[in-house]
Amino acid sequence: MRHLALLVIAIALLVCVTPVSAQDSVYVSLNGNFRIDIPDGWVQVDPTLVDLFLRRNKAGAPILKYDAAFAPATSVPFYKSTYCIVTVTQDSTFNQHAIDSVLKSVGSTFGQGIKYFPVADFIADLKSQQPSYDEEKKMITVVNDIYDAGKLTKKNLLVWKFYEQGMVNFYFYAPDSLFEQSKSVFHSILTSFSTKDVESFLPHEKLKLADIDVSKDNDDFDDNNNTSLWITFATLIVVIMVVILRRKRKKQ
Repeated sequence: MRHLALLVIAIALLVCVTPVSAQDSVYVSLNGNFRIDIPDGWVQVDPTLVDLFLRRNKAGAPILKYDAAFAPATSVPFYKSTYCIVTVTQDSTFNQHAIDSVLKSVGSTFGQGIKYFPVADFIADLKSQQPSYDEEKKMITVVNDIYDAGKLTKKNLLVWKFYEQGMVNFYFYAPDSLFEQSKSVFHSILTSFSTKDVESFLPHEKLKLADIDVSKDNDDFDDNNNTSLWITFATLIVVIMVVILRRKRKKQ
């Protein structure tokens, strides 16, 4: 009995400690200590592919230090359709004075003053090269047109999000033909940004087991736990048998 119990517990540990995400649709940034929702049908892009793409396009240093990239699972390669790249700048000294400096710099870069609109209103009526700022959510947003051989091919929605630990940049890209229908997806990602309960969305990698005394050979389990324990053992034994049978069939 002692050996069987040890075997079952060992198998349970091997099965149960496999990392499982608490929320498959939530991305947690350990670097920036925030979380965002990943849209339905989207996935996090393999960093190897993102690195290769950015270096081929001679991307600048800030975006090369990206935190993560996301795109629809059906997009192959990911940059052929809609996608998003996120970067993080940690700086707890980002006070209102620092934000005002960024606003002034952005306004000068695009040659127009900053418009003050809520993000939802701005997303609904996007105008290229016109920066906008949402004071409540502390977000600067601006759209850039991307041309190839004189033809408008893509649009880029660039977002600066200020928060208590620094700044997060969202680089949203979409083909010109898909940009309008992608705006709602971009908006959902932006509004899902949160620094609350971040740790609760991290993958679970630990398993707490009740202490079971298996040092004795006799069956001295408590009557109240006997039934549930035997059900657990029986279930795991069935799993073991199925695995053994499958391996035998493969060998045959």
